[in-house]
Amino acid sequence: MSEQLLKVVGGLLLVYVIISAFMYFKQDQFVFFPQKISDARVQQLRNESGLEEITISTEDGKLLHGWLLHGSETDDIEKNIVIYFGGNAEEVSHLIDYFSRFSDWSFALVNYRGYGKSEGQPGEKYFFQDAVRIYDKIKERIDEDDLNIVTMGRSIGAGVALHVAQNREVNGMILVSPYDRLVDVAKDAYPFLPVEILARQRFNAIKKAPDIEVPAYALVAMEDRTIRPIRSRKLLEALAGEVFLTEIDGEDHNSVAHTSEYDEFLKNSLQELSME
Repeated sequence: MSEQLLKVVGGLLLVYVIISAFMYFKQDQFVFFPQKISDARVQQLRNESGLEEITISTEDGKLLHGWLLHGSETDDIEKNIVIYFGGNAEEVSHLIDYFSRFSDWSFALVNYRGYGKSEGQPGEKYFFQDAVRIYDKIKERIDEDDLNIVTMGRSIGAGVALHVAQNREVNGMILVSPYDRLVDVAKDAYPFLPVEILARQRFNAIKKAPDIEVPAYALVAMEDRTIRPIRSRKLLEALAGEVFLTEIDGEDHNSVAHTSEYDEFLKNSLQELSME
């Protein structure tokens, strides 16, 4: 091999190492996109009827901030409740108006660490342990023997919803754009990088799946290039419980939530999971 060729190969290898190192140290910025909420928006929401501002203290003393949207069409408005876990760039208060149309359900919408007005920095460990904490505190404050709890997760939140279902008693799950492993999602996006070695935030949802026997209502956008349909199918095939899958053609990771098919999916899922 000529000296010139060695220099070219060496230069390319150096660039590859630099890119890999950059991705390793900066990967949290590629996984988490915390969105804040303004004081004006918080004040506006505080004045809305049927909406309760809540804070939950984590095991290490951080305060998580969010909202409890109370149902309005049943005598026991807290009988059916969804605990929602959002995507990696989602400040969950934006869903309050949308979820209010499902008035026979209550919705717990609590922001991840670093999102909205929740304290701390986001991370896989915190997403999981805080999610269980949210479940425990919601169940404790409502204190109903026949409380019907459903976890709902979108995108990265689907793995969080799975984690709660693995570790606490829930009656079902609603999963939007679920995935098998975040590592595999990253491999699809960066096939030229040694993602398996670099990844610290792994979100291995498929490892939890065989432990979960409750029904799962899942939605997949067939043109999703962020979490490809194959990633969702692999996770759903691994679940121990019954799976009800809705596939929507012609929509991608973000556009699917703005379709009438999405509305119908959520309406039907909640009807099937409702406890009279």
